Amino acid sequence: MPASTQKKSDKNLTPAAAAVQPSSPAVVQQAPVASAKAPALIAYYAVPVPPGQPSIATPIGAAVAHDDGEGFTLQLHLVPAAGGRIILRVPKAKKAE
Repeated sequence: MPASTQKKSDKNLTPAAAAVQPSSPAVVQQAPVASAKAPALIAYYAVPVPPGQPSIATPIGAAVAHDDGEGFTLQLHLVPAAGGRIILRVPKAKKAE
């Protein structure tokens, strides 16, 4: 990008970094809002632990059944970068206090 066409905010960038900058502001799309239906399954990340240690399951999302009963929408709040297992379990009823 020639120096004459650079925006003021690009002046501190190296030429290579300036070349990958978008010429117009990026449009950020919001993720779809989860449905109001209760999840059919809760997604957990099975944290790897040494043998003999108690397992650790961290909740990371939920699966909501489709209206036609033919499948699920899985919405994860995060995806484990280290690999491992994702476990889907039926949610337990909350205990009354």
